[in-house]
Amino acid sequence: MKFLPLCVGVLLVSAFPALADDDLPHVSVFGTAVTQVEPDLLRWSIGIENRGAEIELVASEHTNTVALTLRFLREQKIPSERIQTSQMSLSEHREYRNNSWIMEGYDASTTVSFVTSDLPSYRAIWHGLSKIKGISVNGAHWDTSKRIELRDATRVDALKAAKAKAETMAATLGMKLAEPLMIEEPVNFIQGDLHGNRLQSVTSTPGEDGESVAPGAIEIRIRVRVSFRIVAQ
Repeated sequence: MKFLPLCVGVLLVSAFPALADDDLPHVSVFGTAVTQVEPDLLRWSIGIENRGAEIELVASEHTNTVALTLRFLREQKIPSERIQTSQMSLSEHREYRNNSWIMEGYDASTTVSFVTSDLPSYRAIWHGLSKIKGISVNGAHWDTSKRIELRDATRVDALKAAKAKAETMAATLGMKLAEPLMIEEPVNFIQGDLHGNRLQSVTSTPGEDGESVAPGAIEIRIRVRVSFRIVAQ
């Protein structure tokens, strides 16, 4: 896997509102680290929907469509443990007309999620899915198989950045760092998973080489808050 250069930044804050002892002289900082990595996984989410007037026929058609989709994915050499069906439903389909809801048949739907590591297979999978009636691609997003390791390494860099900044600040005022009083990783800032990572969606714009995807880079960003007690040099 190819790793791109690491970027590290820090942001100074005045003080934390709830230190163990507010009377202690201290310095408080944010430390931020960013790691960029080339993705090696593509996470897909597709929706399968069937609609009809008779519930038995809709259920049967939907079952066949889901089975056809799963068979196609296995033919693409996608391991079974990387394929998951979810959100299965069978319900009445209603339309609102003339100030009332009118039942016009039944809907069956299933979400199929799967992960591919053979990125060049994107084109074959895309075209194969497009031939199956009732399928829509809800999304395809880049990811990395080294996500946990990268988050751990980036966290260490964030802590180092925070300490370096605090040392510079303390030394400027004729002080030096003692023990840390608080170390925190704000939950709402963690960007090391699918919900926080800046993942780039698949693009359908062909590139110069004729490919229709551009993986780019995934950015994993970690920020920590650290407060150090300071003493005279």
